[in-house]
Amino acid sequence: MQMLSFSYYIIDNCKILLVFS
Repeated sequence: MQMLSFSYYIIDNCKILLVFS
């Protein structure tokens, strides 16, 4: 369960990076 939450956190960061790039 913790791992899944961590994955979503990384995906969120990637989306933010894409928006600002």
